Amino acid sequence: MAYMRYSKFSVESVERITTSNENGFDWIVHWCRPVDTAEVAPDSLLATQEAELFVDQKRRTQLMCNHTGQHLFVWALDTYTRRLFGAQQAAGIQLHGGSVHADRFTVNAAILAPLQVQDDLMKLVHEVETLCQSVINQDLPVSAVKLHWNKVDKV
Repeated sequence: MAYMRYSKFSVESVERITTSNENGFDWIVHWCRPVDTAEVAPDSLLATQEAELFVDQKRRTQLMCNHTGQHLFVWALDTYTRRLFGAQQAAGIQLHGGSVHADRFTVNAAILAPLQVQDDLMKLVHEVETLCQSVINQDLPVSAVKLHWNKVDKV
């Protein structure tokens, strides 16, 4: 959520624009829409008009925490299925996307496992939660690492 004067804007999408400019950085464009269009006169939203926007810091922090939690959850789910079946078994997870919100995150995944595992979902949930909690309890620092695409599968 961004604020301009007293109007609220929701971020509809984010786009990375790769361009050569004097500082060598790319542009990250946040496409916004007024939350309540009754508050904003259409002629006040000109592309040439400068605006000072503010990030809702509390919401942004919640999004960052949940995004990290989403990565942690996927790691724990993958770790548990690998431990359960070993590398030689044809079992695991298929990820089909997800979403991150300020109050929750979702992971859309298919668990490829024998029927007995599918029947014991409560155990799976408990084990994944235990793995996540063990990492959280270590209070490890969160860091970002840039990798070239050809090295991603080696992580």
